[in-house]
Amino acid sequence: MPIIAPKKLKNDLYFLFVCVFLALITLVLKQFPEFVETYYSQGLYPKIGLWFRTVFGWIPFSVGDWIYIISILLMVRWLLKNIRNCLRHPRWFFGNILAVITVVYGAFLLFWGINYYRLPLATTLDIKTEYTTETLQKTVDILTEKSNHLQRFLSENDSAMVHIPMEKTAIYKASLAGYWEIEKNFTQLSFDRQSLKTSTYSTLLTYMGFSGYFNPLTHEGHVDGIMPVNKFPVTALHEQAHQLGYAAEDEANFIAWLTATQHPDPYFQYFGYIFGLKYCLNELYLRDPENYTTYLNKVNKGILANYQESNAFWKAYENPFEPLFKKSFDTYLKANSQRHGIESYNKVVGMIVGYLNKYPQ
Repeated sequence: MPIIAPKKLKNDLYFLFVCVFLALITLVLKQFPEFVETYYSQGLYPKIGLWFRTVFGWIPFSVGDWIYIISILLMVRWLLKNIRNCLRHPRWFFGNILAVITVVYGAFLLFWGINYYRLPLATTLDIKTEYTTETLQKTVDILTEKSNHLQRFLSENDSAMVHIPMEKTAIYKASLAGYWEIEKNFTQLSFDRQSLKTSTYSTLLTYMGFSGYFNPLTHEGHVDGIMPVNKFPVTALHEQAHQLGYAAEDEANFIAWLTATQHPDPYFQYFGYIFGLKYCLNELYLRDPENYTTYLNKVNKGILANYQESNAFWKAYENPFEPLFKKSFDTYLKANSQRHGIESYNKVVGMIVGYLNKYPQ
């Protein structure tokens, strides 16, 4: 009896058809962002997200991390058990792979992935993201003034680094207050039912060069547990932005900046402001390197010490494989309509400049 039975061939064709159909659906949805925004991102998705956060949010460890671990172990076990069939009947092997890809890809799209094709956040908030170097300079001055003021308020002197006096779990719980604050003006950013976890494999995440990630299959937001605690507030807010359905990295960065700077806690405000300031200073260096030092000298040394703490941490974990991980993530982002790939994070500058230009207060 042949190992590839007629029924099996029929199933392979079925999964191939479904996979092609899903790919065509994504191509169509890319052309209709208003439809996606109205009926999925602001319609169906909030119910999906709330359900997942309700089911998994109360569990103290990451369910998604363990699903990944168990799935990898089961795949290895399956390969070892069926290695001969895989070699003798590659069509049978690829048929099984196709079935898994189809199911996972379909779940990814339905549960979260369609958000990649929604209207840009800048459009829904009516923010202009194009700016001149002069406007960028004014934005850097605003952020520097706010950052310096908070640094002096929270530390002993201008040169002292700020340390957030909160435990990791306390930061997770406190982060929601930022969303409660901004939802007064931006109802689409309202948030309920928290589901933030410290990543089970934080060390691996660090070597990969990432401070956090979002699991689209369980809707858990993950934070790298071994990085400096000072990085936790913005990272937590960034992952929660993904939970709200804002898939683009620049949009998640902007929402993290906005919720942090408008948070009632001054420590969240501080780390939000210096987060935005760093991105804007980097962009100013690219646009106006001759005057960059002048603006950098206006920044309190204590803020620069906070930047140095973060830089030293990530430098200690640099390794030859990190660029490969980031290249893979870059490819993933580009495959999901983020044409700038991993550079999308830096596009937050346009949104910050546009927001402060529209709301100068």
